[in-house]
Amino acid sequence: MASKNVDDRKSMTELEACVLALIALEGPCTAYSIRKQFEESLTSTWRASTGSIYPLIRRLTERGLLTRHDVESDGRGSKEIEATPAGRKAAQSWLKDVPEWVGEPSADPVRTRLNFIRLLAPGDRVPVVEEMMAATQASLDRVEASRDQLAAEGRDFDALTVAGAQHMLRARLDWLEEVRAYYA
Repeated sequence: MASKNVDDRKSMTELEACVLALIALEGPCTAYSIRKQFEESLTSTWRASTGSIYPLIRRLTERGLLTRHDVESDGRGSKEIEATPAGRKAAQSWLKDVPEWVGEPSADPVRTRLNFIRLLAPGDRVPVVEEMMAATQASLDRVEASRDQLAAEGRDFDALTVAGAQHMLRARLDWLEEVRAYYA
C-alpha cells in the first residue's frame, strides 16, 4: 500500500518519525539493529522496547514509508528495511516542520521531583538534592565518554550531537547547585 502523501508525517508519533529518519539515514538495516541503537541511546526517552519498535516498523511498512526484503545469507529469516522515496520525503518533512513545542522544556524527572521537595523534612532536602547531583554527574561522565569515543572514531557530527546532552547536564548541575544553596 502506497503512502497517501508526504503529510503522513503529521499523523506520525515522534518515535515513528525518529525510527523512519534513522532508517532513512542508516540505509538498509534490520529491525534488530534499529532496536539496539535505541537500547544504547543516552536518552532514556528513546529506549524503545522490542514491543514498540517491531509493530512501529510494520505500521510504517504498511503505510508505504518502508520496504522490507529478506537478508541474503541469513538463515534466520531476517528482513532488511529501507525507507521508500515517500518515507525519505516524510522524514525530511518531519525534520523541516519545527513546531513551537520542540523548543519547550523537555520532561525532566529531576525537575519534577524537586517540585515536591517541600514534602520532605528540611533536613532531608539537601541530601536528596546531592543524590540528584551525583546521578546527574554520573550521567554527564557517561555522555562525555561517549562524546570522546565518537570523536576518536572520527564521527565528529555524532559527537557534536552528543554535546547537546552534555550542555544540558552541565546546566542541570548548575541549577542543582542553586537548589542546594537555597536549602542549605
